Amino acid sequence: MKPTTEQLPEFLEEALTDLSSSERQALTAWLQQGTPQAEAETPLTRQLEAIRETLLSQTSVEPYRYAPFFSRISQLFEMPEEQVVSLLTEIAWQKAPLKGVEFVDVDTHLSRDGVHAGLARFQPSVHYPRHRHVEREENLILAGGYTDDAGKLWQAGDLHVMDAGTVHEYWTDAEHGCVLATVSDSRIVWTSPWLRFLSVFVRALKRA
Repeated sequence: MKPTTEQLPEFLEEALTDLSSSERQALTAWLQQGTPQAEAETPLTRQLEAIRETLLSQTSVEPYRYAPFFSRISQLFEMPEEQVVSLLTEIAWQKAPLKGVEFVDVDTHLSRDGVHAGLARFQPSVHYPRHRHVEREENLILAGGYTDDAGKLWQAGDLHVMDAGTVHEYWTDAEHGCVLATVSDSRIVWTSPWLRFLSVFVRALKRA
């Protein structure tokens, strides 16, 4: 049995608030009976296409593009879901030292001491250089994805857990790049001497 509009996720219900009464009726009919079988365009198929465009426009912008992951981000950051929505509504991205990477620190009040949390956004085809994880890190992929040096593809919805001692590098999706939420018990260590020097230099500038 297909779901009715009353059974839709909350974020879709909010996206549907701009629909007219007739559009909601058309959507309900489609959910209950299935897509019309006629190949020719009909008033109903036109209504359904309009609904589709409305949904796409409503769910393709922040914060609703990440709505399927609100509860998982809430668990990862140990913060109320309402605060997650507020965080994702206007993300104050800041450029990272690496080209094509942006980051924003998140004050999560995590129960573990010394934990670093944030959101990261990567442009398409970014190579994130080889590095070592001193402690455990968790990346929840929110959009796009990346492929690591073992050939494993991590994409939206995946939780990539890296234990202490993990050494790897990855390349972001060539079309969509990657957006992720991350929690780490320690910052990473670059395997490249040049990048290690750059990392120390940047931290010194921040403290100045």
